[in-house]
Amino acid sequence: METNNLIFRCFASGSSGNCYYLGNRKQGILIDAGISARTIRTVLREMGLDFHNLLGVLVTHDHADHIRAVGTLGE
Repeated sequence: METNNLIFRCFASGSSGNCYYLGNRKQGILIDAGISARTIRTVLREMGLDFHNLLGVLVTHDHADHIRAVGTLGE
């Protein structure tokens, strides 16, 4: 979904992983990072973005399906 330059995109949702992007075409945040960093990178690339465009990760809670890639993204 894109409204007035605000993008909300679901990368994954469910027990196998949760990850969403909220931002614009220049920068944004991930809400949860419960999928592999490789998958996150692939979807960001499809959007014309990279890890460097991420300002941070908002973790809703510490279950594996919400935090899987947090360590890798922090490096």
